[in-house]
Parts: sequence; C-alpha cells; structure tokens
Amino acid sequence: GHVREAAEHYEAFYHLTEGSTWKDETGHTYNSLACEHLWRIYTLLADKMLENKEHQQAIKTLIKALKTAKEGGSMKMEGEAAYCLSLAYHFAGEQQTALSILNTSVKIFTALCDSAGLGRAYAAVAKILVSQGKVAETIKYLEEFMKAAENAHLNQSLVDACVLLGNIYNERGNYDEAFEYFSQASEAAKTLNDLPLVDETKTYCGIAKAHKLMVAFNSHIEREDPVSLKYLLAWKENRSDMCTDPL
Repeated sequence: GHVREAAEHYEAFYHLTEGSTWKDETGHTYNSLACEHLWRIYTLLADKMLENKEHQQAIKTLIKALKTAKEGGSMKMEGEAAYCLSLAYHFAGEQQTALSILNTSVKIFTALCDSAGLGRAYAAVAKILVSQGKVAETIKYLEEFMKAAENAHLNQSLVDACVLLGNIYNERGNYDEAFEYFSQASEAAKTLNDLPLVDETKTYCGIAKAHKLMVAFNSHIEREDPVSLKYLLAWKENRSDMCTDPL
C-alpha cells in the first residue's frame, strides 16, 4: 500500500526532473535522486513479490529498478540492482539468464573493488553452478575469484573465496583440501583485524579437521586389528591428530 503509493509519487518526481540539470545543495541532480529512490522502492516491491512467489512480476519490477539505477549514474547502485535481478531469475528457474546478469554484477563490483558485493555475487554464481552439477566449473570459477582477490589485495574477498572453496570440498568429503582453504581464509581474516571473522574461519578449520580425524578414526575401527586398536588407545590418551598411517 504505502510503498506503491511512494512509487507513484517518485515516478511523478522522476518525470518532472527527466532531462533537467537542477541540483540540490549537495550537488546531486534531482533526477539522480529520483532514480535512487525509485530503485530502492522497486527493490522493496520486488522483495514482497518474491515472498509471494510472484516471480515474473518481480522480474519486471527489478528490470525497472536496474533501468533507473543505470540512469541514476551510480555504479554501486547498478551492481546491486543487477544482483537483485539475477536472484529473481534464479528463483524463477531461469538459471542461464541469472548467471549472465550475475557476471555483469561481478564486473561492476570488481571495478569498484567492492568486497562485500563480490562475495555475494560469487556465492550466488557458485550456488547456481553447483545446483547444475557443474562442480569442476564452480571450483575453477572460485579459484579465479581467489586469484583476483589476491592480486587486488582484497583480503575480505580472499576470505570469501577460500571459505566458498572450502565448503565445496568439505561437502564432498575432500577434507584435506577443505582444511587448506579454510586455513588460508583464517590467515587472510587475521589481516583485517576482524575478530568475529577470525573466529568464524577458525570454526571452519575445526570442522574440517574434525572430519579428517573421523575418517582416520573410522578406518582404524573398521580394520579391527591389534595395530589399529593400539592407535585408538593412544589417541584416547592424548587426543592428538591421528593423521599418521599405523602401518
């Protein structure tokens, strides 16, 4: 109700300022302000539509949001609008279109060195590719993200890339690789002086390490021989990493 009414008012404001160079006291044109407000309102309307599974209506609204974001002249706004539109296509089952628009979003966030935007966009791409069974392609894509983050010294993006890669390997039982990526994420997190993030990455490391130990633990149990029993008893005494081969 109120959001739609606000949209009507700002649409009228947009048409009044279209083509004009009038500026407010901060130096922004009134038209760019109208575009920014319309982008926000269209995004809010689309969120509600997506909640109600009105995917096609949400897509139409977010296309309008992307158009006004472009006209507003803010690359940040355009990147966010493209990201939101890609998610709507994803929810509608149109994965290739979603990926295409996500790539646009990635390019914009890369140009802006926007770590938060990049993390969300790459996570969305990875989710879609994995859902299509394209795990190898996902890993390759995320490795490129990781390399780009390292080259640009974007440590937050490096953390995001390593965590995404670690999760993929962890879910597939490749715990050594998962632990390696989570460890890299932890090291990158330390450079950001972000204690909650450091704790989060340490938790990921702990999970991967526990999975590694369980593989070794279970293999010793399954063998049911004296040597394996000896290792299990030794581990019980000191709770050390059980990574060495008993043979």
